[in-house]
Amino acid sequence: MFAGDPASSRLATIGRLPNAQLGKGLAHAVFESLQRFPHKVVCRDSAQDFTGQQVIENCQAAARLYSSRVSGPTVGILLPNRALYPAAVLGAIWAGKVPVPLNPLLKPQELDFIFNEAAIDTVVADTQTQSVIKGLDVKCLPVNDLAAIDTVSEVLPAPVALRDTAVLLYTSGTTGRPKGVPLTHENLLSNAGGVISRLCQHGDDVILGVLPMFHAFGLMETAIVPLLLDAEATYARFTPQRIASLITQRKATVFLGVPSMFRLLVRSKNGSAAMKSLRLAVSGGDALPAVLRDAYRHRFGKELLEGYGLTETSPVISVNTPEENKPGTVGRALPGVEIRIQGADGKLEQPGSEGEVQIRGPNVMSGYYNRPVENLAAFTGDGWFRTGDMGFLDAEGYVTICGRIKELIVRDGEKIMPREVEEVLEQHPKVLEAAVVGEPDGTRGEAIIAFVVPAEQPPTAEELREFCRSKLADFKVPRRFVIAADFPRGPTGKILKRAIKDWKST
Repeated sequence: MFAGDPASSRLATIGRLPNAQLGKGLAHAVFESLQRFPHKVVCRDSAQDFTGQQVIENCQAAARLYSSRVSGPTVGILLPNRALYPAAVLGAIWAGKVPVPLNPLLKPQELDFIFNEAAIDTVVADTQTQSVIKGLDVKCLPVNDLAAIDTVSEVLPAPVALRDTAVLLYTSGTTGRPKGVPLTHENLLSNAGGVISRLCQHGDDVILGVLPMFHAFGLMETAIVPLLLDAEATYARFTPQRIASLITQRKATVFLGVPSMFRLLVRSKNGSAAMKSLRLAVSGGDALPAVLRDAYRHRFGKELLEGYGLTETSPVISVNTPEENKPGTVGRALPGVEIRIQGADGKLEQPGSEGEVQIRGPNVMSGYYNRPVENLAAFTGDGWFRTGDMGFLDAEGYVTICGRIKELIVRDGEKIMPREVEEVLEQHPKVLEAAVVGEPDGTRGEAIIAFVVPAEQPPTAEELREFCRSKLADFKVPRRFVIAADFPRGPTGKILKRAIKDWKST
């Protein structure tokens, strides 16, 4: 077992956040932070920018609007990234309601399920997303109504307890119906403090916000952390050209993304000079292939750092830093977060031995919303959260993630982690990306099927088979290879293995 700091330190490990913010809710913490530098621009997109004072006024205007027009306890936020997004979320907390950020790509019936479960009667939308909820039993609140037209009288954030729910996020639903994850003020503030402390972030940072803010990674790293620091967050839709231009224009220092984004940046013809201002480039949301990490270093002359987290953990669990970086791992636990590895027999594993990664700390949710059965399975008897990921700790506390337990392939009694085979395939010069799944194979258990996105000229199955044979034991070599144009992906670009299995069977 390894702990970044003793769990008993709780919110005292909030890192570089002002002491006045300890013991207060998220909205109050942001309010106090933004008052320190009210005239500094902290939220920006291609159409608008807002100073700290304007963000406060937008939150106050939103809170007034929510209080008068939202009858339920929750507010749906159905928006793409934009400068008003943080105020849409924080304004709800300001008004004593719980914001529910939603994926604009969800279908009406998927949204309707969430609306009913989370008691959402009003949804904040823009012209692009209003059509998605047309016909559903909810009221629409245009996002531009949230912007303060004139200076509004001061409205202080509603009083809260640290363990009150601050935000309700929904998982992507890759294993069935999406599950609500209530994150408390304590969850979010402790995680923000741990991230700020570990990555040495500060108010002079310029952070690019391309991760969707309806996702825990994007909400924490491109909204909550910047506002608590009075740092600038610039929101944009991701394309390699646009990001390279924005890094140059804004002299960005922090860019957080998923592997698919960094893969496109490496392959882009532009951007080598632009990346010079970046102090931190952090990949999360999915496994970072070694070949991509090496390609990034070769192309830009800097390290691409890898971190690890889950919606249920607010989200960051561990991360590498420029000073403490062990490539191939996802870093060490944040302050206040504890990690242990439990074997299939229920016993705790020693450093170097694989098992399920389990988490405990102030960042961990107390349980899924309205899911008592799932909650029994989500936590151990002594209160540790089961991540469902296989991994191991080394003697220094660095975490290595090997893959999802449910994705484990068993063939003739041998256990194969798909990630190991994918790492080998992605070393082939004709392979851009690989995804490996298992399929039933009678008495032998499962057969290994490899899906491959080619870099340019597609490889033949025999080329891939021989390449795998040169680097893997025979029982790990895929039986079949399928060339694909791309993979089904989640909102952050993560490959959806379950969807590939469904795709394979059609």
